[in-house]
Amino acid sequence: MRTRYALMAILLPFTICMPAEAFERIDDMTILRNGEFVEYPLAEQETFTKPLFTREDRGMNDGYVFCSASDDAYPFDLTTHSPGTSIAGYNYPYDAMMNPQGTEIWVADASVEAVIVLDRISNTVTHTIPIGGYTTGIAFSGDGSFALAADRDSDLISLINTSTYAVESSITDVTGEFHGPGFITYCPGNDRFYAVQWYDDRLFEISSDGTQVLQETVLGSDLWQLVCSHDGTTLYILDRGNDVVRFFDVQTFSEITSVSIGDDPWGVDITPDDSQLVIGCEDSHELYICDTATLGCIPISLATHNDPRDVDISEDGAYAYIPAGSDLDHVLILDIAGMSVTDSIAPPGAGTTNAVSVAPQMGPAPSVIVLMGELLGGNLQLTWSTVNLASAYWIYGASNQSWFTPGLGPGHEFRLDRVPPETSAWSSPNGIGDENANWTYLVIAVDESEQELARSNRVGEHDFQGDIP
Repeated sequence: MRTRYALMAILLPFTICMPAEAFERIDDMTILRNGEFVEYPLAEQETFTKPLFTREDRGMNDGYVFCSASDDAYPFDLTTHSPGTSIAGYNYPYDAMMNPQGTEIWVADASVEAVIVLDRISNTVTHTIPIGGYTTGIAFSGDGSFALAADRDSDLISLINTSTYAVESSITDVTGEFHGPGFITYCPGNDRFYAVQWYDDRLFEISSDGTQVLQETVLGSDLWQLVCSHDGTTLYILDRGNDVVRFFDVQTFSEITSVSIGDDPWGVDITPDDSQLVIGCEDSHELYICDTATLGCIPISLATHNDPRDVDISEDGAYAYIPAGSDLDHVLILDIAGMSVTDSIAPPGAGTTNAVSVAPQMGPAPSVIVLMGELLGGNLQLTWSTVNLASAYWIYGASNQSWFTPGLGPGHEFRLDRVPPETSAWSSPNGIGDENANWTYLVIAVDESEQELARSNRVGEHDFQGDIP
């Protein structure tokens, strides 16, 4: 189970701002200038994606299943489904999460009372990070700079630096009434974490920096796994005591409704487009596919020797991978569109397949800045939409170079200005009315470390009569 945002390329339109009598905009690709159509080749249109990686970019194509009886892990090829050899170093792996970069699997190990880090390149355990008593859940921050690990018996949630692999702080007021924290998830849409009380009735909202509980509420009983929609509007929380999935409004911090499913629901994940949930119900030997819009849940019956537990959905949203528990010791592969189990993976020597990880936890969705321009009093006035978490906006421009490359490193080539995050407008008299100085601009949002968060479409003021360079 994890939260992640599907990696997408976003087409950013090229917009040219000119006096009204000079051109008529037809669409994002074409303008009518002085009675003649001018088209911009699609290949020249700028694209931008957040710097996350596909598994092909990483050169790694394995998923992993973690076994609580044989106390080991097994890689398996995500294309051929062939299992690899056993990886030792565990003792009751409880929950597993792939980091946003896709290079490591972090496992909450209950009996070792630690977080165990598996390197995907070498398929070896590289770090064991002591947490306390009975580690139950793990989730990464959106940028992957830290992870939160839930510790049931010590009644705390620990913050681990992912660069140093050291515990930096803990939230100690997550005590609830009977038990400590259980499973935990990251919500990309609002950049916060949510944790449930292990086998009990409390839900906690945790700050983006992982240092404090913002609010909590009582909800149902025997809460278990949970997942957040990528747009940050809804939590989906399994309640094993009442055999329901609870739909929870993040903004109002209140329950929307609950939907009955099978007996003893264990694992849940959501497709990249937020349209469907896949749920595994252990004791009724069923999988459920739930439509998040209609709230309809369709059961898929399994043979009685299947006790589905954790759920993790592939990066493309096509398949769900579900450990089958203690009897068969394998991993089920569910074709989500076809609503059927099409294959299974049976690692030799596996004992009680318990947790699975096949795709990175993704951070917030890539943001897009919408840049607009207007001629006002001899200046080109630029205005833009703002971006969450931006610490500054960098304004770039060039004359007679519509497709200049903005410098992000030292020197910052073509950067004209740097404005604070509360600013969303900037103006310039450059080249107004001058056929020999045709300026084009774009805006880039950066975070506190001056890493790019988002960039805009390009806006220009062009007075010449020929084709735009």
